[in-house]
Amino acid sequence: MATISKAELARELGISRVRVNQYCTKGMPTRSDGKLDRERALKWISGAIIPSDRETDKGTVRAARLLKGETAQPECPGWLRPARDCENPFDRGVLFATLSFVRDIGAIAAMAARDAGATIEAARTVEQIMPTMFVEIAGDLMRRNGVGPFEGDDDPPIWPREKGMRVDWKRVAEDAGERYEPKKWDAYAKKRKSALARECEGIEGSEEAEAARDKKGGARKANSISK
Repeated sequence: MATISKAELARELGISRVRVNQYCTKGMPTRSDGKLDRERALKWISGAIIPSDRETDKGTVRAARLLKGETAQPECPGWLRPARDCENPFDRGVLFATLSFVRDIGAIAAMAARDAGATIEAARTVEQIMPTMFVEIAGDLMRRNGVGPFEGDDDPPIWPREKGMRVDWKRVAEDAGERYEPKKWDAYAKKRKSALARECEGIEGSEEAEAARDKKGGARKANSISK
């Protein structure tokens, strides 16, 4: 019978060590050296947890899966692994919500734009622009607060590339009584994104120029004071 530590059991079941200690307090068999007989522990967890815990205790379900020869947890999607790998529960929750939103925000924003009266061209542009804008804002927020992978890395490669929710643009066009013209819409979106990029560059340039002017003015003031 395989022997494992409480920490190893916690990792295998994807639960906290605190929860494993709670199992021990409730009566899970523990060896004299503090370790566990893996199979006995799994059987106890899957069959001896009090009924009120069964619906909410993840360890119960996962232990039963392991005893059947199945994996304890479903395979984690690649785009969620950065959240799964966070040790801090708060960081894990923040990153899970953020990554999920990045996948869906384009479609959500596009349909909101349509509901607000935007043309299909404009709504499709919003669908393409919004994820990038959200990533910039969310990334800056997590960077300033040192959330998970942003602690020690200003630009970790965590953002999902694939979309979650998708807009059925063909149906949107049919419902609006318009022709389905994705090439035309994408050309418009490309033009608008280029214009926005130039505007952003202009804003950054003006901010840099203003900072330079302030610095130069400060230097003149310092020189006049020293004289």
